[in-house]
Amino acid sequence: MSFLSPVSSSHMRRLGIVHATEAYEPNVHHGISNVVATIARACHTRDASNLVVTCRSFGWGDRRVRNRTVVLRATSLGRLAALPVVPTWPLLFWRTVARANLAAVHAPFPSAAVAIATHFPHNVGLIVHWHSDAIIHPFLRTMVEPFTRAMLRRADAIIVSSPSLVLLPVFTELQDKVQVVPFGVDTHDWNTPISGQGRLLMARLKSAHPRLVVALDRLVGFSGFDLLIEAMRSIDAHLLIVGEGPRRNWLQRQIDDNDLSDRVTLWGAASHLELRAILAAADVFVSPSLLPDETSGITQLQAMACGLPIVNTALSTGAPWVARNGREAITVMPGSGFALTDAIQLLLADRVLAGRLGSAGRARATESFSLSTFEHRVTQAYNRVIAKYHPLNSKMLMPSVAMTEAKSR
Repeated sequence: MSFLSPVSSSHMRRLGIVHATEAYEPNVHHGISNVVATIARACHTRDASNLVVTCRSFGWGDRRVRNRTVVLRATSLGRLAALPVVPTWPLLFWRTVARANLAAVHAPFPSAAVAIATHFPHNVGLIVHWHSDAIIHPFLRTMVEPFTRAMLRRADAIIVSSPSLVLLPVFTELQDKVQVVPFGVDTHDWNTPISGQGRLLMARLKSAHPRLVVALDRLVGFSGFDLLIEAMRSIDAHLLIVGEGPRRNWLQRQIDDNDLSDRVTLWGAASHLELRAILAAADVFVSPSLLPDETSGITQLQAMACGLPIVNTALSTGAPWVARNGREAITVMPGSGFALTDAIQLLLADRVLAGRLGSAGRARATESFSLSTFEHRVTQAYNRVIAKYHPLNSKMLMPSVAMTEAKSR
């Protein structure tokens, strides 16, 4: 039986699922890569074969295995107006999806939209995870939009992460397909006291920075880190920014040019253990995103599970819905440096308020955004679409939530 051959009555133990995403770094603990890796792992534990079709940032394509999932990366010529130039990606996708049972596309991903609108097998299910209504160059957006709408019309189901995304104009005539499945995190893992090397790192950070502010995201323009760095001029604390991205050198120059190296550190990428230690040492977590590319804030959920008070921005997405103003967070207007400064200073000064928001955030993450619930709801959605095309396999992705919780630990 080939890796992704359609499942027959004599081979009912493995399903072929193709995950299509613009970028896939399974060891990155935030963003779409984190979501795809989580879903692939959940499908694998339910005895479904996985294959991720993605593309490189630049260079020749390759094949690798990450966390027991095969990853095919198409050749990339670089980026144009923030979009990957990957002329061979559709061919790679068509070749793999032709032998699959289900394709799960993580949008926005224009190459996937073009490929699906051009050709998609009639006997393969299609789910679109809509992560954001990304803002790209107006001309390119106009070119891509017809393909995106065709992909959404073909989709059997559309999954969004927060209620606000259901209201996007692109879904006006597709409401019967759209379902809300909030992201989840392993709250047990993030809330468990760390030991060993992680505890030593946490102690070193606390000793070096008694007042520690942490932010975590890709180093890109819409993350708002330049504004956050500027705010640190007026804040008696140290800012640790975790993440990598194309604006790293630009942000480092900003830090150096303004003599803020004693107040701001770009940590770079962090392992899971390092990230747990960093969040355990922090006093405040800040998500200063400027644009609605930040959909619902997995990073916020991780910080909430650690009991941290949140400062976020009033985006038209799920970010301020996950951590709510006055309940788990202080929410400020995007792009307001003064408001960002005031919110951080308030939480550093008022430990009672910070403790109340942090405790409420931990409770909300545990009760409403558990990893087991997210995995169960996503695989239920996958199962319904698989059953439409392969009725004999209608129960294949549906173990109990209790089983999922046990495996996630």
